[in-house]
Amino acid sequence: MAAAATTFLASRVKLRNGHTMPQIQLGLYMVSSSEARQVVTAALAVGYRGFDCAQMYHNERQAGAALRAALAESHQGGGGGASGSSSGHRSSRPELPPLAREDIFYTSKLAQNSTSYDAVRASIRKSVAACGLGYIDLFLLHSPYGGREARLTSWRAVEDAIDAGEIRSGGVSNYGVAHIEELMRAARIPPAVNQIESHPFNPRSDIRDACARHGILVEAYAPLVRGMRMKHPTIRSLSSRYGCSPAQLLVRWSLQHGMVPLPKSVDQKRMIENADVDNICISDADMAVLDGLDEHLVTDCPVCFKHATPRCGARGHFDRCAEHLNFYNPRDGCVKCKGQAKRTERKEREERRSLNEQLALRDDTVWAATTTRKEAGEAHRSATTSTEPATCPGHHSDSLTRINENYQKGILAASHSGKIKDAKGL
Repeated sequence: MAAAATTFLASRVKLRNGHTMPQIQLGLYMVSSSEARQVVTAALAVGYRGFDCAQMYHNERQAGAALRAALAESHQGGGGGASGSSSGHRSSRPELPPLAREDIFYTSKLAQNSTSYDAVRASIRKSVAACGLGYIDLFLLHSPYGGREARLTSWRAVEDAIDAGEIRSGGVSNYGVAHIEELMRAARIPPAVNQIESHPFNPRSDIRDACARHGILVEAYAPLVRGMRMKHPTIRSLSSRYGCSPAQLLVRWSLQHGMVPLPKSVDQKRMIENADVDNICISDADMAVLDGLDEHLVTDCPVCFKHATPRCGARGHFDRCAEHLNFYNPRDGCVKCKGQAKRTERKEREERRSLNEQLALRDDTVWAATTTRKEAGEAHRSATTSTEPATCPGHHSDSLTRINENYQKGILAASHSGKIKDAKGL
């Protein structure tokens, strides 16, 4: 099998901190631990040098083992990359240059943000040990989940891991515009990368523009739309015009927008095809046509990481994940995921019940002694300041807000009529 040592596999792009990364990399999402070693070995054999892994993928150890084996073979004079193809026979490819650790670009991601700095540092060290490569080239916060304090604490741990040499570069994933701005205001070491889902059916130009303003490189995961739009009429028409496959057209779209695509495949032939885009150049007019396909298609929820399938269709699949997608909105994020929905709803019910009980205790006699609206309002605010707001501003205590508004209206009406109504009825 011929090697796919194309221009884009061989070329690298520079990050803001001076380090470089391959311009096309292999995504390892949904590659099982049992097949990860074989997949990485096959990719190395055809010229891939960048590998996108994560704690949540549960294949760090196997991917690292394949990379270490290839490095050991190269040091023993076996050439660059693994000797075997995905089918188990030795390929008839030309020999690649000898492989050094500096040629490999290995990425991993934090499974969950935490307000515990020590927990995040320990998690980073665990990933370094799992891959066995000595250090991680790029370590990302996998999502903005957890709230502002968890995000900033986790990022501080990433910064210190960079200082300690455990990782070379730090970045984020699934960060919206507001999250980027928040981090840029607080970061000692700015993020080098933001990895987001991006393709013509969800280009996320708002996030890409924000990253460009701050010198943050964008990695595009799911650049092939997980195969969901390969038969789209526009994709088929343009791929026919340029003499390429739909997958190649989508990869080239990512590259021409300045992104680093992470096409995923477990098949060596498709790995080669996905990277063989040297001779494709999409015209400005056709790029505009592709950009116009935006339908806000999300193939993976960036919070609970539920995977949409072609059968159910991403749009319908994620109707129930709509709240999760607030992570891309200028809000703190949604806490109604990963088993927390029931606990959150129960907490809000308890807060409403507690507030109603507090208000009910203030009978006519107590409130009649309050002579002015101002004093009544101050007394009410004083009694309720200890109520803890929910984590997510997108969902926090709408019911409490309504109670407060109705309460103030009742106080106003009572002050005009000379009577104070029972607070429970407000």
